[in-house]
Amino acid sequence: TLYYQEGEGCVIPVTRRVEKQEGIAKAALNALVDNVINREEIEYFGLYPVLPEGTEILGMTIKEGTARVDFNKKFLDYASEIDERNIIASVVYTLTEFSTIDSVKILVNGYELGKLKYGTDVSGTLGRHNVMINGGEVNVEDDAGKLDVYLFKPVKEEYVFILPVSYKTESLTEDKKPERIIELLRESIVEDKLYTEIPGETELLKSDVKENLLTLDFNSGITSYGGGTSREDRIIKQILYSMK
Repeated sequence: TLYYQEGEGCVIPVTRRVEKQEGIAKAALNALVDNVINREEIEYFGLYPVLPEGTEILGMTIKEGTARVDFNKKFLDYASEIDERNIIASVVYTLTEFSTIDSVKILVNGYELGKLKYGTDVSGTLGRHNVMINGGEVNVEDDAGKLDVYLFKPVKEEYVFILPVSYKTESLTEDKKPERIIELLRESIVEDKLYTEIPGETELLKSDVKENLLTLDFNSGITSYGGGTSREDRIIKQILYSMK
């Protein structure tokens, strides 16, 4: 699953079939670089590569769940704060799709970085626990909580993509997160660009986790969407992806 960008600055996950190969995590990053081949493969869908043209991976190691990636200086050839946010979010989320990677350390020409030119802090290790995606900023403070919920976005008036949106929250225990996720799914609209299919009457009555199986008990509000298999499918996807 690769994280591209679209014309209005959102980062979109796209699952693609690739040939089995060694170094597939590095291959995934190379597929994010802006070049003719990568652009031609996805621009039909209104999507674009995230990493600046000429970006190269000088080295990459994975040890104890952390991927250390050394880019050349072209990695820093972006022009806006949105570009900076999208680059970091895309790299972190693309790499952490792999079961062997929990966090990412970014280097340029062998050197560790501090804050980037628009203020993103990349001095430590970055993971889904402390990096925001499509949330207006990147870094999450150590004492803050964060949840990703999945919303829908039309692109090019032809396609609708589902994408994660990060929200800062109070620090929540695991048993409190499902209820907060449903609240966000029910209420979330971001600048009228994104939308939810979860009916406004939906409430989570209780949830339970046993042996990695999450059981959700809803009120009847979840069935108040008026019917239609396509909307049913979208509702299920929003709940499944957000809860996972």
